Amino acid sequence: MPRSFAMDANPYATPRVELVEQGIPDAFRRRWTPAQLRILAWLCLASIAGGVVLMVLSLLEAFGDGAAFRVYADWLGLLLSLLGAYLLLRLKHLVESRFRGPSLAWPVWLSILLTLLGEGWSLLAVTDDALQGWNWQALVYFALLALIGATTLWLGLRLLKQENLYPSLRIMAWLDIAGGAMLASVLLLVLAVLPLLAATVAMALACWRAARELERS
Repeated sequence: MPRSFAMDANPYATPRVELVEQGIPDAFRRRWTPAQLRILAWLCLASIAGGVVLMVLSLLEAFGDGAAFRVYADWLGLLLSLLGAYLLLRLKHLVESRFRGPSLAWPVWLSILLTLLGEGWSLLAVTDDALQGWNWQALVYFALLALIGATTLWLGLRLLKQENLYPSLRIMAWLDIAGGAMLASVLLLVLAVLPLLAATVAMALACWRAARELERS
C-alpha cells in the first residue's frame, strides 16, 4: 500500500494543510498610501482631543455661565460629529480593502445618519428645560442616542467577523460593543464616552500599523 494512501486512510494522522502566506491585497495598495494613513491617525487623535474639550465645556456649562459655554459646546459638537462621520467612512474603506469579511456599509451609514440627526435635533429642539422636563423633544433625543448605541454595537460585531484583523482593530471592536451597549441603555450614556474615545485611539494605532505595513511591502 502506498505510504501517501496509508496516511490519507489513517484517521489519526495529522491533516496536511497547504500554508498560504497572507499578502496585502491589491485593492489596499491602490486605495491607500502611508501618508494618507498617518493623516487619518492624526485626525483620530484630533477627534479625541476635541472630545475631551467638549467634556470640559459641558462641565463648565453645568457649573458656570451655561449660556456662554453652550454655544461653544454646540459648535464643537457639530464639528466633531462631521469629523466622526468622515472617520467612520475611512474606517469602512480601510477595513473592506484590507480584510475579508462582512460589509460595514449598513452599520457605518446608519451610524452617520443617526449621529447627524441627533446632533441636528440637539441644536434645534433640545434645551436645558426640555432635558429636565422629560418632554417629547427630550424623549426623541434619547431615542436617537439609543439607536446610535445600537448601530455602534452592530459595527463592533461586524468588525469582529473580519478575517486576520489587526489586534488594535479587534480591541476597537470590543470597545465599540461596550460603548454602544452603554449608549443604547441611555442610563450609562455618560460612561459610554470613555470606551468610545478609547476605540478612536485603537483606530489611530491601526492606521499607523497599516502605514508601516505598506512601507514594508
